[in-house]
Amino acid sequence: MRDVTLEAGVPELAKGRRPVPPPVARMAGATGNVEVAFSVSAAGTTTVQRVTGPDLLKQAAEQVVASWVFRRTRADRAYLVAVFDFGE
Repeated sequence: MRDVTLEAGVPELAKGRRPVPPPVARMAGATGNVEVAFSVSAAGTTTVQRVTGPDLLKQAAEQVVASWVFRRTRADRAYLVAVFDFGE
């Protein structure tokens, strides 16, 4: 795992897991970017909307985003995108 990029204006992350490529993906040498579109509720919890990227890596990225909880200062739902770079 090389990097995770979140778009501008993201609320502060309060807790959540770090992305780790699954063992099957590591053994297969799977690399690439996974893009996860998600929403953040007023309570700070996430709901995954869409996941694109290499099949062996998508579930790992989706599970990480599902574990994130943000500190929210606004009541409206935020729609965000995270890009995971599963490089060599």
